[in-house]
Parts: sequence; structure tokens; C-alpha cells
Amino acid sequence: MINLRTLFVTTKQRDLSKKEKRSERLNSLQQLAISDCLNLEFLFNGMESLIALRMLVFHNCPSLIYLSPSIKFLTALEVLLIGDCEKLYQFMDREGEEQEDTQSFESLRILRFSNLPGLKALPRWLLHGPTSNTLQQSYISDCPNFRALSETGLQKLTHLQRLEIKDCPELTERCKPETGEDWQKIAHIPEIYLDSQKISSSIP
Repeated sequence: MINLRTLFVTTKQRDLSKKEKRSERLNSLQQLAISDCLNLEFLFNGMESLIALRMLVFHNCPSLIYLSPSIKFLTALEVLLIGDCEKLYQFMDREGEEQEDTQSFESLRILRFSNLPGLKALPRWLLHGPTSNTLQQSYISDCPNFRALSETGLQKLTHLQRLEIKDCPELTERCKPETGEDWQKIAHIPEIYLDSQKISSSIP
């Protein structure tokens, strides 16, 4: 168990709190996928013990409400994929607003959100702290309630090379070149795709 590199979790349980102590034995785990957990609402805390984790996937967990605050301490995490989690609306803390943590996600390079009706804005940790200097690719699809970027947009993500937005009608409209209200917030990104169509950025 100690040398396990990849783990797929499927459960009928409502929460994974009983798995918290076991996570301490998984300090060599590099890939974790939590998928098809139809009843799962809460994750376990103590995820910071997964010190080698590089990829984390949540897929088809329609009852999942929030992500454990301990996720932000996965300093080796490079890829975070979250999809088909219809009730997910809190990305860190169910008791209050997300905290801006300057030590969260020190290595994150790829971020994908898909089919998240509860997503209305980018998580604050994405625009602050180490992530702003490490994120290279971001994908947002099937998030109908994500309607606009924040005031700072993605301008703080200085290393972002590729942005894809698909099936987010209002957000796509606001990000259209020249005419969209949010265009200037993303125009610095070298590769931009809106509904699978490549858009020329303002960078020569």
C-alpha cells in the first residue's frame, strides 16, 4: 500500500471521513481518481499527507457539495480535473468564503472544469498565490452559470498559455474578440478557443 502509485476510488458512501487515517499511508501516491460516487457529498481532510500526488480527478460525483480545504496543500499537484459534479459550488470551505491562501497549489499546471452548473466564478485561489505563476492550461466547459470573469480576469495568471471555453453561452459571448466585455481580460493569452474555434489573441 505504501508504494501505491495510482488509485481509483468508487464508493456508495456519503463521505470519506473514515479514509482519512488511511491516506497517511499513501505518501507515494501520484494519481488519484474519485469517480462514479453517486452518494458522495464530502471528502476527507488530511489530504496534505498525499505529498507525491500529481494528478487528482473528480468525475461523476453528482452529490459532491464541496472540496476539502486540505486539497490546497497538495504542493506537488500538477493536474486537477473536475467534471460532472452537478452540486459542487464550494471549492474549499463549506463554512465560509474561500480563503486566499498564498501557499496553495504550488505546482498546478493544468486545470479543467466541466459540467459544473454550480460554478459561477473562478476560485479565488486560482488568481492568487503560486498558481498565478504556474498554471499553463485552463479548460472550462458546460458551466452555464459561469457568466463573467472577475475584475482582474486572468491577467494575474502570467504563465497561462492556453484557454478553452466551451458550452458556456454567456461567458463565451463576453470573451469574444474586441466586442466582448471580458475580451481584454484574456487577450494576453497566446492560445484561446471559444466553442472549439481558435481565436487570435492580441499578442503578435
